[in-house]
Amino acid sequence: MEQVADEPQYRDRVWTNNLVALLIGVGMYATFAFLPEFVQTPPAAGYGFGASITRSGLMRKTGLG
Repeated sequence: MEQVADEPQYRDRVWTNNLVALLIGVGMYATFAFLPEFVQTPPAAGYGFGASITRSGLMRKTGLG
């Protein structure tokens, strides 16, 4: 009789890895796209810090204000 190999078990790990990489990428994109606008929004709007363009760039780059 011929033995047939089962489906490889690594497929679940590959999809999990791909999903994690996608979520990290989306998070990085959101940070670069929306964080500067959020930081530059004046506090009178109810959110934001009212930072200058330079300061918001420094906050994004180094996490420092």
